[in-house]
Amino acid sequence: MPDQPLSNGTLAPEIARGVCRKILSGPTFTKAPRLSRLFESCVEAHASASRPALDADDRGELKRLSRKLEDYYAAEGASDPVRLELLLPEANMRFQVKDPAANLAAWAAAAITAGPANVQAGRGKLWFIAAAIVVIAAALAFGLSRRQETIDPSEVRTIAVLPIDDARPIQLHDKIIPGITASITGELSHVSKWRTIAYTSAVPFGYKAREMSALRSTLNVDAVVEGKLMPSEKTIDGEIWMVRTRDGSRVWQSSFSASRDELLPAIDKAAQEIAAKLGASIPAHALLSPNSGKPPRDAVESYLTARATHQEAPPEMQTALRALESAVGAEPKFAAAQCALAEIWAHIVELEYRPLAEAAPKTREIAQTALKLEPNSAEAHLALGVAAAYSEWDWPNARKEMEQAISLRPSYSYAMIRVAQLEETLGNTKAAVARLEEARSLDPSLQSLNIALGFAYIFDGQPDKALELMNALEKLDPEYKVIRIVRAMAYFSKKEYARVASHVAEMSKMRPWMAPTLGIIAPAAVHLGRPEEARTALKELRNAGKPDPVLLAGILLPLGEDKEAFQLLNQAVDARSTLLLTLPVNPIFADYRTDPRFREILVKLNAAR
Repeated sequence: MPDQPLSNGTLAPEIARGVCRKILSGPTFTKAPRLSRLFESCVEAHASASRPALDADDRGELKRLSRKLEDYYAAEGASDPVRLELLLPEANMRFQVKDPAANLAAWAAAAITAGPANVQAGRGKLWFIAAAIVVIAAALAFGLSRRQETIDPSEVRTIAVLPIDDARPIQLHDKIIPGITASITGELSHVSKWRTIAYTSAVPFGYKAREMSALRSTLNVDAVVEGKLMPSEKTIDGEIWMVRTRDGSRVWQSSFSASRDELLPAIDKAAQEIAAKLGASIPAHALLSPNSGKPPRDAVESYLTARATHQEAPPEMQTALRALESAVGAEPKFAAAQCALAEIWAHIVELEYRPLAEAAPKTREIAQTALKLEPNSAEAHLALGVAAAYSEWDWPNARKEMEQAISLRPSYSYAMIRVAQLEETLGNTKAAVARLEEARSLDPSLQSLNIALGFAYIFDGQPDKALELMNALEKLDPEYKVIRIVRAMAYFSKKEYARVASHVAEMSKMRPWMAPTLGIIAPAAVHLGRPEEARTALKELRNAGKPDPVLLAGILLPLGEDKEAFQLLNQAVDARSTLLLTLPVNPIFADYRTDPRFREILVKLNAAR
């Protein structure tokens, strides 16, 4: 029978989300985290009857996402009773039911519970959902009686909190359980006795079988925290436990039971019990500041949503920003939410998602509000440091605030990345590499961190290590385009100019990637004796809008147009261009570092204060 669309091609939100989870759990998407996040955002927008928040980069990825869905339905999704179609260019979604007799609710539940290899198109009745709930409840109760092994606290040098399982047969995608995972991770990261693996690198282990040997080798952890929680309308109940990875034995377990109105104290209690088992305690400022007001249930759930949201991609950042603004709107003295909001604005400044003149003062204002509620907030100190670095070039104060953030939260990988950026600006490339390598030990899967470390290797004169790192990153996500830019810069640093364009020429035709790729291709063309190609690239950049003056200067200098190049660099100084922050170590400018005019720019950059 031909495919029959549902009414208006839509599904009930919980079933649409179940379809999403089924698709993401299969092998087609597990090696494409960027497309997975984009797909999840589109499905969530569809389920909430809104339009997906997409930036230029996301729109450039929609065709690839559509092809990836076709690959899925040609492989493990061939027998699915419902097919999802992505409608371009607006990323709307249409669902087609291939089997009218299929019980879609039951199928979606089975897809989540059993995994893709064992899913059959559900023709049964919904009775099994009730049975599943009974089984889960029994399993939770049985787990509380399991025998615990002992553990020597000195064994645990590194710990990770794996995504706590949501025990509902059909996932409602409300991010409360992921928010609990992220919050426990955040609390443990304040303890200096061990290193805590970042939430972003632990997340992938929530969607595959957890083999302790694989966890130990991939994340280099000695212990992991796991759990299974069952949310209801008024409560969240279940169990959380800790496992030693060298032998898979459970060394601690505790029941988790809290009303929806008292989630934060329950989260703190679980984190404190884990720390106590390992001979440590978590400082009060980690989550429950004594100066905080009592937030209502909706504010807490908004906060947990933000904690579980990837905060580097624009759509997810907007989701987290709205959630935190809602939380502090409901309770302005909600200290944890104010601190998290300060961190979001630090991301906005660093990634230039808002004009610097707007974002930097806003970041300072929010960070200062957070510090009034919690003077020991690592996130607020980090936000002040980012604002000082990017808008004022006040390097001493930026360093002071960032180092304070790390002292308060020793496993704070984002703060380590920002300190490394500062070291690069000051020409301390080896210190930058050391900071980033330390951060990567905490967050090995974070793409932006691996990219930053790749560039740091290049700036430190180690392009081969950058290429090796990019090869490893490509295995995790073969479709991550920024890898090609790092490779191109590495070959430029090695003076292998002929290999530069081969990695990024295709990307230079895509509008989101035009400027950074042409900024490398054009100087390489001059070195290859093809100045006319560089002049063509220069014209393309100028016709495309307002390119960063640092990019233009990097092309003009090898063309011998020094006067205009240095005028542009001085304009970049006045505009506080973020590309200037790596000017002292950027290989594109290596041949001009002894030029007095170039050194004058560096004096303005490094001695701003």
